[in-house]
Amino acid sequence: MYIEDDLHGPNGEANRPGYIDFALTYDSEKAGATAVLGNYSVNVLTGDVWEVESCKRYQFSVLRQLQTKIQSQTGVSLASLKQARQEVGCP
Repeated sequence: MYIEDDLHGPNGEANRPGYIDFALTYDSEKAGATAVLGNYSVNVLTGDVWEVESCKRYQFSVLRQLQTKIQSQTGVSLASLKQARQEVGCP
């Protein structure tokens, strides 16, 4: 399994300002190719985590605990789910 973290525009700018984007991939011997497990985007100020192809927002107890710590350090919380969806390009 690999983490591809070079998901930037042609000039090195972030695809989503304020987010870290990465993809999880693995080499499939059966398919003879690299398979993508998902493309993810993490808000650096809130810890909000999205799989951007399916527009799934991850929520589970350990992640919420980490998000609480991040948000207490940054002073920023998720403004709204609608705004967050727009920021990561989800309808």
